[in-house]
Amino acid sequence: MRAVLPKDTIVAAVGGITPETMPAYYKAGSDSFGLGSALYKPGYSVEEIARRAKSFVEAYRELVAQ
Repeated sequence: MRAVLPKDTIVAAVGGITPETMPAYYKAGSDSFGLGSALYKPGYSVEEIARRAKSFVEAYRELVAQ
């Protein structure tokens, strides 16, 4: 997609985004990520959501540090 989009276009990957899949999307040119059920589902405790959010933050920091 990057080949046909203007250089300053922001590309966001959505759907199926997990801390484990983020590197592949990032390497493919994604600038950002839309998070959904991998972060929150009804019934998750606040602690579970916080744990999941922390996993996403750590994965993102690893990506941008490379």
